[in-house]
Amino acid sequence: VAVVLASGSHICGVKGGPPEVGGLSTIITQAMLFNFCAPKIMDLKVSIGEMMTSSVVSVKTTDSALKAFETMVNKGISAIAVVDASDGSIVHNTSTSDVKMLFAGGEDEEMKLLDTVEEFLVKLRASQTRGKTKIPVSTCQKTDSLGSVLRRMSKTGYHHVWVVNQNRNPTGVLSLTDVFRRLAGAEKEKCTIL
Repeated sequence: VAVVLASGSHICGVKGGPPEVGGLSTIITQAMLFNFCAPKIMDLKVSIGEMMTSSVVSVKTTDSALKAFETMVNKGISAIAVVDASDGSIVHNTSTSDVKMLFAGGEDEEMKLLDTVEEFLVKLRASQTRGKTKIPVSTCQKTDSLGSVLRRMSKTGYHHVWVVNQNRNPTGVLSLTDVFRRLAGAEKEKCTIL
């Protein structure tokens, strides 16, 4: 299961169930496996720099939300950094979860995909939090310990933590996929996704 989740898939079906449910006995998500494994891997002596993905795909706060989502589709990624248009510092994160929240909430004239990505995210998060405060983006340094970042991911439920320099410019990202890649050794194995 970890090998499949390390390939970038966020969900894995487990065979052995009845035919009326397509032979699936259950599904396992990245979050489910991470929550199971997290307490056992917190003490690994690995820096974020050793595990992160170095390439960062980003859009500017002034770009449209539609451009952000099109970029994610075109690049085959599930999250994108939203950076300040003037200094390149990270201010937001958007992911496929935001698309799900938009459509789960129904039609809302206030939320338009042609709004700037910043306006879109502010409206979306305000409509979803119902008084709860949520950090708009989670960041860490390349030298931070894996355990401290995994604890944060476990506590917040985030699937991505952006690695930033001293000016908060994103230099990489640590995702659950990266964690599973390391644990499963999947960078050397080929996975079959059904």
